[in-house]
Amino acid sequence: MDAVTVATPREDPIAGLGAVHTRSWVVTMMLDLAGYVDDEDLGSGTAVEPAVGFGAFLVPMIERLIASCRRHGRPISTTGSAIVAYDLDPRAVEESRRRASVLLRAHGLSAALTRRLVTGWVRHGDFLLEAPALSQIRWVIGNPPYVRVEDVGRERLLSYRALWSTMRGRADVYVGFLQAGLEVLADDATMTTICADRWMRNQYGATLRSVISQRYAVDACISMYGSAAFETPVAVYPAITVMRNGTQRRTLLFDREAPLDQDHGATLLHAWRQGPADTPAARAAHAQWTRGWHAGPAGWPTRRSARVTAAERRLPTLAEAGVHVSMGPATGADTIYVTHDTAGIETERLIPAIGAQEVRRGELEWIGRHLINPWDDDGLVDLGQYPGLKRYVERHRPRLLERHTARAHPDQWWRTIDRVRPQMAATPKLLIPDIKERIFPVLDNGQFLPMHNLYYVVAPTWDLRVLGGILMSDIATQFVSTYSVRMASGYFRVSAQYLRRVRIPAYPTIPPALRRQLRTAFDARDLPAANDAANRAYDLRTA
Repeated sequence: MDAVTVATPREDPIAGLGAVHTRSWVVTMMLDLAGYVDDEDLGSGTAVEPAVGFGAFLVPMIERLIASCRRHGRPISTTGSAIVAYDLDPRAVEESRRRASVLLRAHGLSAALTRRLVTGWVRHGDFLLEAPALSQIRWVIGNPPYVRVEDVGRERLLSYRALWSTMRGRADVYVGFLQAGLEVLADDATMTTICADRWMRNQYGATLRSVISQRYAVDACISMYGSAAFETPVAVYPAITVMRNGTQRRTLLFDREAPLDQDHGATLLHAWRQGPADTPAARAAHAQWTRGWHAGPAGWPTRRSARVTAAERRLPTLAEAGVHVSMGPATGADTIYVTHDTAGIETERLIPAIGAQEVRRGELEWIGRHLINPWDDDGLVDLGQYPGLKRYVERHRPRLLERHTARAHPDQWWRTIDRVRPQMAATPKLLIPDIKERIFPVLDNGQFLPMHNLYYVVAPTWDLRVLGGILMSDIATQFVSTYSVRMASGYFRVSAQYLRRVRIPAYPTIPPALRRQLRTAFDARDLPAANDAANRAYDLRTA
């Protein structure tokens, strides 16, 4: 690939730079997983740290490099190309060089040699723009920065996307780091990283997953859910992956709900060193060696997904079972369109509206808000026909004009982003919040219009309470947890794309007695009873 010219970091800073510092025990475990150990002649190859930060990986890497040189009789002075570390932040470059210098001087290196080595090892630059000049790298190790795409300047983002095909749509910057790290590897070399696991399951990671399945191998995938992997708390939950430029073999998969700590990490490392032949070691680490890995762009399922995979082979999707998932309308200004302030507005322009916060406890707890609806069956209403509505939107006109939809349709500035369909309020449906620790359906018999932070489920051929009993069960939630994004809070983002992947039994196959049990469990919000009935409805004994 050709290098792309871009503004210097001083001219085009990336907001925040995404620095999150990794704890030392996690660094140690990752270096061991990577095989960056002093048994190896580390000076004979090159290790890349794509985002050096303040040296969390760099300093222990240098310690291991020094030990390796002593063991293999290699002068440390010959290791100028053994490490290449980048950072956009000049403060990080300065501090990591300082820490590296202190270590080298403590090992007796002269000031001149120390200065030459650390200046060559630690570079002020952008790995995503420098990577095309790299090749035959033996190890890529580190913690790619978590930078949202909207925090990157336009020119820099265009440069990234010109180089890295996986940085599409909403893909955050670390996705490009993963692709770049893989592309610089020598044959059979590895990349070991810790970063948010979202790319493994969400839409913007699909291209990267395809690239990996076509050209690389996944040797280890270690969930860090609930683990204190970083020096400061993060809002996403990370995973460690070891990926290799080679053909796929067995994969060590650790996907336990309990947090991974330092002691358990040592047990996991033992299983890694023992390899697939030592099943007891993997079992002791609560891990498993999978046969192969997932192909194509589909989200990477987790260890918890065995039942999901079996159900996918036998059962219909929600849509195939006559169940339709939608989301409430977006307005672009909820504080204006969804309100208690309805005095003087024509009744036919008001619809009782309900949001996620009003169903979180499993019951409808309407707080009295209405959606102000500027649409009728023929389209956007004529404000001249509704003087009360006109007075209200004119009062809020400056704010409404700020919305993109108003700028795009200046002659329809009072419109909502999505067209509102009042008949949906009168339709019986199940309501599901978009962020929750599990699927948590609540029945609306036809009273409210759901807002855009609620999904709603319509199923004309179903008893909605029976369907609610199935959807509140652990097995239904397991579909979402297998493919969805889990945040550090433990909550899932329950989006339509994941809900639509849920498999359920066809309604006619559920015996009447089991329907009654599901209905009763849903009405009582009795999770154990719902699980018992759902497991039998899914016929998991044959899965």
